Amino acid sequence: MADTRADQIRETIREGAAQQADTARRELGEIVIDATDEYFPEAVRKRRRRDVASGMVLGLLVGYLVRYAFGE
Repeated sequence: MADTRADQIRETIREGAAQQADTARRELGEIVIDATDEYFPEAVRKRRRRDVASGMVLGLLVGYLVRYAFGE
Protein backbone atom coordinates (compact mmCIF):
# COMPACT_ATOMS: atom_id res chain seq x y z
CA MET A 1 0.00 0.00 0.00
CA ALA A 2 2.79 2.41 0.90
CA ASP A 3 4.59 1.71 -2.35
CA THR A 4 1.46 2.46 -4.34
CA ARG A 5 0.91 5.77 -2.53
CA ALA A 6 4.58 6.70 -2.97
CA ASP A 7 4.36 5.86 -6.67
CA GLN A 8 1.26 8.06 -6.98
CA ILE A 9 3.05 10.94 -5.28
CA ARG A 10 6.09 10.53 -7.54
CA GLU A 11 3.87 10.49 -10.62
CA THR A 12 2.02 13.61 -9.45
CA ILE A 13 5.32 15.39 -8.91
CA ARG A 14 6.58 14.32 -12.36
CA GLU A 15 3.38 15.56 -14.02
CA GLY A 16 3.64 18.89 -12.22
CA ALA A 17 7.27 19.28 -13.23
CA ALA A 18 6.42 18.42 -16.84
CA GLN A 19 3.64 21.01 -16.88
CA GLN A 20 5.96 23.66 -15.43
CA ALA A 21 8.61 22.80 -18.02
CA ASP A 22 6.05 23.10 -20.84
CA THR A 23 4.93 26.47 -19.53
CA ALA A 24 8.51 27.69 -19.23
CA ARG A 25 9.31 26.55 -22.80
CA ARG A 26 6.21 28.29 -24.14
CA GLU A 27 7.06 31.53 -22.32
CA LEU A 28 10.68 31.38 -23.48
CA GLY A 29 9.51 30.85 -27.04
CA GLU A 30 7.30 33.93 -26.83
CA ILE A 31 10.19 35.99 -25.45
CA VAL A 32 12.49 34.83 -28.25
CA ILE A 33 9.88 35.62 -30.90
CA ASP A 34 9.30 39.08 -29.42
CA ALA A 35 13.04 39.75 -29.29
CA THR A 36 13.51 38.51 -32.85
CA ASP A 37 10.71 40.76 -34.04
CA GLU A 38 12.24 43.71 -32.22
CA TYR A 39 15.82 43.26 -33.44
CA PHE A 40 15.25 41.73 -36.89
CA PRO A 41 11.94 43.15 -38.16
CA GLU A 42 12.73 42.76 -41.86
CA ALA A 43 13.65 39.09 -41.48
CA VAL A 44 10.43 38.48 -39.54
CA ARG A 45 8.36 40.21 -42.24
CA LYS A 46 10.01 38.12 -44.97
CA ARG A 47 9.40 34.91 -43.05
CA ARG A 48 5.76 35.82 -42.43
CA ARG A 49 5.19 36.61 -46.10
CA ARG A 50 6.84 33.33 -47.10
CA ASP A 51 4.74 31.39 -44.57
CA VAL A 52 1.51 33.03 -45.75
CA ALA A 53 2.37 32.36 -49.39
CA SER A 54 3.23 28.74 -48.60
CA GLY A 55 -0.04 28.34 -46.72
CA MET A 56 -2.03 29.74 -49.62
CA VAL A 57 -0.34 27.45 -52.13
CA LEU A 58 -0.87 24.46 -49.87
CA GLY A 59 -4.54 25.40 -49.39
CA LEU A 60 -5.07 25.70 -53.14
CA LEU A 61 -3.37 22.38 -53.72
CA VAL A 62 -5.45 20.60 -51.09
CA GLY A 63 -8.61 22.19 -52.46
CA TYR A 64 -7.75 21.04 -55.97
CA LEU A 65 -6.96 17.51 -54.80
CA VAL A 66 -10.22 17.27 -52.82
CA ARG A 67 -12.19 18.54 -55.79
CA TYR A 68 -10.43 16.06 -58.08
CA ALA A 69 -10.93 13.19 -55.60
CA PHE A 70 -14.68 13.82 -55.39
CA GLY A 71 -15.01 14.37 -59.13
CA GLU A 72 -16.59 17.81 -59.05
